[in-house]
Amino acid sequence: MTQNYTRHSYGERLFTPTSQTPGKPTHGVILASTAASHPVRSRYWTRSLVLLTVPPITAAYYCWIWQFLLNRNLDGAVKYGYPSEIWIYYSWFILGVFCLELSRYGLVGVEVTMLETNFFRPPHLVALLSHSESTWSGPGGWLRCFKRFLVRGDDEVRRLGLGTALKRLLRSALTPKGWLDGAQRLAVSLNTYRLWYLLSFLSFCLYVGLPLSGLTMELFDGYVQASNSVPMVVGRDSSNFHERYFIIAPDSIKNAWKKGAPTILPGLGVLYTPESLDRSKQESVRKVPNTLPLDDGVGEMFLVPQAKEVVSGSAWGMRARYNCSVVDDVAKFTILGNGSAMDCSEPQGEPCTEAYMSTDFEYTLSNVWAYFEVGVSMPFNNNTIGHPTFEDQDHSSFNSQDEAQEDVLEFAFCQARRPAQYGEPDNFVDETLPSVRGMPSPFKRASNQSWIVDEEFLQRTYLANLRTNLSEIMQGTNMIYAADPIGVRCRSRSMLGTAKLNAGSMTFEDFAVSDPIPWNETDSMAEEPVRRLGYYAQKTARNAAVDVIFMSTNARSGESRENTIRYDRFVSPDELKRSLLLAYGLESLELMYDGKYGFEGSWEEPSMESATEGKVLWGGELTPWISVVTLGLWALGSLVLSVVYGFRKRSSDSLSGFSFFRFGVYSADSLRDCARLRQSKEPDEVEELKRMSGTLEAMQRIPEGMKANPQVTVRWEP
Repeated sequence: MTQNYTRHSYGERLFTPTSQTPGKPTHGVILASTAASHPVRSRYWTRSLVLLTVPPITAAYYCWIWQFLLNRNLDGAVKYGYPSEIWIYYSWFILGVFCLELSRYGLVGVEVTMLETNFFRPPHLVALLSHSESTWSGPGGWLRCFKRFLVRGDDEVRRLGLGTALKRLLRSALTPKGWLDGAQRLAVSLNTYRLWYLLSFLSFCLYVGLPLSGLTMELFDGYVQASNSVPMVVGRDSSNFHERYFIIAPDSIKNAWKKGAPTILPGLGVLYTPESLDRSKQESVRKVPNTLPLDDGVGEMFLVPQAKEVVSGSAWGMRARYNCSVVDDVAKFTILGNGSAMDCSEPQGEPCTEAYMSTDFEYTLSNVWAYFEVGVSMPFNNNTIGHPTFEDQDHSSFNSQDEAQEDVLEFAFCQARRPAQYGEPDNFVDETLPSVRGMPSPFKRASNQSWIVDEEFLQRTYLANLRTNLSEIMQGTNMIYAADPIGVRCRSRSMLGTAKLNAGSMTFEDFAVSDPIPWNETDSMAEEPVRRLGYYAQKTARNAAVDVIFMSTNARSGESRENTIRYDRFVSPDELKRSLLLAYGLESLELMYDGKYGFEGSWEEPSMESATEGKVLWGGELTPWISVVTLGLWALGSLVLSVVYGFRKRSSDSLSGFSFFRFGVYSADSLRDCARLRQSKEPDEVEELKRMSGTLEAMQRIPEGMKANPQVTVRWEP
């Protein structure tokens, strides 16, 4: 039975049947002729445009996410962002689903053009067949390539499988000859399959960069911008800052200090800092509510009324800084140790010094006793009030490090050990390093090497306010050891004013001094002005004693014995510094929040805007640089290939299965008797294929016997 087919009008070797005999199987097809020997070359715009636009847009979108969302200068404790960030996160992964296929779609088109160039033209048919099914575009093809590199054309290895090939490769890799052989085979493979490796590299960059990008970003619970939302806040503002009961404040700070109360801010608890401060390096602000630090003090902060959520806008509050440092030489003291300061009993705004000793309770019930001196410098000019206030100070630049504009507190602490009433502790620690070199002490060694009170020291120091004569108290106590003096020096500066709050970075800017409503205004309910930061801290420090300092730092250093306390060491300089920093922190909380943490009595602050809870896009566990580099290489490579090769005329839209079918027709006669072709699983196992041309021109060519007539005769043979 014979059936006729006609040539396609566009010159392609496509055939349309004119009739058909039902029920006859098509065991064999014999083509008699065709119309043309070469296909029509055309430009295929769709794939080229996809390759030109999709990779660069995708990479640019990720870089935008990286720079403007993942690389923001935001505070990690309170994550703050935009309401649209959740949709940006989802859109990236939706885009990624399509990118894998769109990338392959574009590269398949440019692949045909590149195979037709002299540089990328395959040297033989096996190299050309490696491009079938776009094996370079996914892990399946990459694994086949890896296996092909391992087996090296060895029939025995192919028969034994991949495991044997790996063992042989590992054994050979241990020898110089194996390394040289591997390098040579790699060079030959790269030269033979250069286009395949290039397209694989671009696809691999996408396969790596896209999944890893998911590890560079993550959605977290946080706060997002909200419009026209006024927060409820607690704390002091400019209208009521002076209106407080001053008898309560000193006792409140002192009692909290003796208990070692935490310096936690109320509400959400955000401690605003200047933009120059790296908050990620500050332990006290890494989580909310923030706390006032007790290790190194506060470089600079801005305390404002607190809300239960993130706020932005303009706020009034206290700008302050304070820090304390351990003193190791008496020369670093400017008030203590030189005998030039006046008595603090009648403050005149000049540096003054007072001396104190431990309480009777500590003397009679513990085995460690202390004598200490406090030096204070808080200048003020208004002698009518008689106290340092916020208004009565130089309002010049807050950033100035001029110590003349700062308030100073100096603290020297001398400790002595006496016998415990119920047995001595094991391994008592006598060291108090670093001690203050050159600092006078009320204790000295007698000629018999016992410890006694230095009477000459008592005559030249500040003992006017001591309740009991020191020598009478220490008479007959049989001191075991007197430690070297330790010292701490604190500096502080504070102002009141307004500043702009940045909700994302938890920083403030554009601070301007703004005094509160004067305390003596007609409508004011204040009895006197508030003292500036540091006043109550130095007042609190005068209640220091060994037991108080240990309690304020929550140190586990003593044990109860009957009705006494037995310590196993002296107070260290770091503990003394931490205790004084706690006094400053508690005073700061008292000034702005009355030392309270509750939210009762909250009020609206119209100058602020509050945020709402939402999802915020944040950096993940992996650095974005990995995805930036891989996606950038993929986008750049795709862009170059599309511009250079994408818009050239080529023989077909893609290297499709139909193209390989035409080549099979062309090479049917030469491979008819090749038994290896029917037995092999991979094309590189057939040596005859390596001797055949791998050009697309040969693939598209039709045998001479099929060119005679535009009509094609096909015989169906049962």
